[in-house]
Amino acid sequence: MTRVQERLQRLDGIEAIVQSDAFVRELCDDLRASLIGQRPVRLDAEAERHALPQDRAVAIGLIINELVTNALKYAFPDERSGSVQVKFWRENENLCLEVRDNGVGILPERSSKGTGLGQRLVRSFASQIDGTFTIRPDDGEPGTIAHICFPIEARS
Repeated sequence: MTRVQERLQRLDGIEAIVQSDAFVRELCDDLRASLIGQRPVRLDAEAERHALPQDRAVAIGLIINELVTNALKYAFPDERSGSVQVKFWRENENLCLEVRDNGVGILPERSSKGTGLGQRLVRSFASQIDGTFTIRPDDGEPGTIAHICFPIEARS
């Protein structure tokens, strides 16, 4: 997270604008280097280019960090192989983030209650950007899908 913080530092007192494509890819590169190591898990990132104010980029970075870390921690026990995919795109007047894995999956009762610390953190960060957060098992496939959408324009 130190490298994320370095990327988001204010320059000359002016709030930085962060380009989402590079930010998401570089964050995922850092997570891959620090968390995966020799494990048989792939982490892929696909992100459209959108200008993000620093405060929104910080929230998105923290959300990605939490979701990817949790996927790597829980989805692939016992050196199981698999993949985690991070996507960021525009959908109508919203920006959306999805973290999907093909691991063991989340139990439906865990996805609806969202009582774990990680889910509470993600909900809090999503709320800071006026976003919605859902997490659910992948229908008919092994794995979990976490989805956040938030308005392009920050609400006043």
